[in-house]
Amino acid sequence: MSKILPKIWPQELHTKAKHLILKAYFQSWLSIVGQKYQKIVYVDGFCGPGIYENNEPGSPILVIKSAIDVLNKLNSTNNLRAGKVELYFFDSDKGRIEFLKNEFSKININNSWLNVFIEEGEFENKVFPIVKDLQRERALCGAINPSFFFVDPFGVTGFSLNIIGEIFKLNSSEIFLLFDIDGTDRILRAWGEKNEKIILNLYGEPSREELLKIKDLPDQKQRLQELRNLFKISLRNQKVAGIIPFSMFDSSAKILYDLIFLTSIRTGFLKMKEAMWKVDDSGGFRFSDADHGDQLRLKFLVNHEDNLWAILMDKFHGQKVSGLDIKNFVCYETIYLEKHKTAVLKKHESDDKSKKDSIIVSNRPRKYVYPEQASIQFPEQS
Repeated sequence: MSKILPKIWPQELHTKAKHLILKAYFQSWLSIVGQKYQKIVYVDGFCGPGIYENNEPGSPILVIKSAIDVLNKLNSTNNLRAGKVELYFFDSDKGRIEFLKNEFSKININNSWLNVFIEEGEFENKVFPIVKDLQRERALCGAINPSFFFVDPFGVTGFSLNIIGEIFKLNSSEIFLLFDIDGTDRILRAWGEKNEKIILNLYGEPSREELLKIKDLPDQKQRLQELRNLFKISLRNQKVAGIIPFSMFDSSAKILYDLIFLTSIRTGFLKMKEAMWKVDDSGGFRFSDADHGDQLRLKFLVNHEDNLWAILMDKFHGQKVSGLDIKNFVCYETIYLEKHKTAVLKKHESDDKSKKDSIIVSNRPRKYVYPEQASIQFPEQS
């Protein structure tokens, strides 16, 4: 059910927020892997024409300019290790591809590290050979070539759970995926032979029974949450290590889609969380056109410290754990960052052992620091 779009269309606020996240993360990612690896691959599978109305840049323009800036900076500081950076831009629409080629011709891409490919074609048909080449290089010579895939289809169709599984066989890959949760719900409710194929392409055959149960739920909000949860399970079964969802809403607060970041690399997981916090400083990882005017930052809707403290107490109440245990839990199992962890531990540290909701800390060099070797006693649940 791909939407029929004109060659150039207006950029909506939630699209701009999506691109801010992509740009922030891509710059961090390339800055890191550009110092370590000889070959680096980025793929935009549904690239579009590259610009919106009023000349606002789309993902291909943001990425190519960011790549040039990052590589030039690394080279100027003698930190560049990349021998080859391959950027692939695919779209099934010939008109969009021709328009994008024209836009790229206006950019000085005279960079010996960059190889840029702009081609017409369906996402999976184009991506599968790239993935197989990367798998082959790893099998033959042990090469670890980091790859980042931006999967932003115009609707529900265009990618499958199968291609996600193939990408994550690389063990050095990351995906930034647009998941049309509202469109998925509409197709699920109109279950039939064609729609069944679309849904199972996304979720996998083992999810059939659960999908049919979700279809019959009368409440849309509950269906959307169950669809989201089931999709996470399907992704976990593809050996995806880290998953971060970011929900996007229109001006009437209707959910449009989820941006989902998938990674097999812990560093990537942390860097994407940092990029998302730059766009949504509420920590809700939710963007709504209705909340913003021209501002692309959410208001503080929750108290970070109170919320994280409740999460930590649920996990560690009554236990003595190490600083490393807390660090790993916060970093890889919550939406919060290292700075949030430190702030909440400082708030709840007290020398008064009888005080409720307080931690007791030992084995550290000074007060209000929480190194990996520290011992931290959490109170019992009150």
